Amino acid sequence: MTTNESNAHIHPQPKSSLVLGLVGLTLVVVGPFVYVLLLDVPIMRSTGLPAFLLMGLGVCLSAWAVLRDGRKKIKGMLAANVVLTLTFAYAMFGYAQLPSGRGIVVGQIAPSFALSDSQGRTVELLDQATRGPTLLVFYRGYW
Repeated sequence: MTTNESNAHIHPQPKSSLVLGLVGLTLVVVGPFVYVLLLDVPIMRSTGLPAFLLMGLGVCLSAWAVLRDGRKKIKGMLAANVVLTLTFAYAMFGYAQLPSGRGIVVGQIAPSFALSDSQGRTVELLDQATRGPTLLVFYRGYW
């Protein structure tokens, strides 16, 4: 066995594995940008599904590159992809959660306030309450 043949056995396809790792890293980096670009799409805003699909594909491609070629730089790309994907997941579901707020007790009179309704008109609670029973509905998130 010549030296070239033994090196080919250790690093079977270094260029193609490096390309796979780079494509995987690119997909992981592009995923959050896709999320931001598609914020107007309800399923995207609430789940981040397309971003997670891209990022998951990126991690899989990098893992495949590591299986084909176990050099340190390929493994480093896989590690970076996993860290970036987990960071995005934490930002999406952990860090971005709204804090629990204090509410009023059932039966307690609500403090007077003014808010915009769904058409953008200002509505004051006191004005509505003088007309009769008033139901308050709060939507959390986007319309």
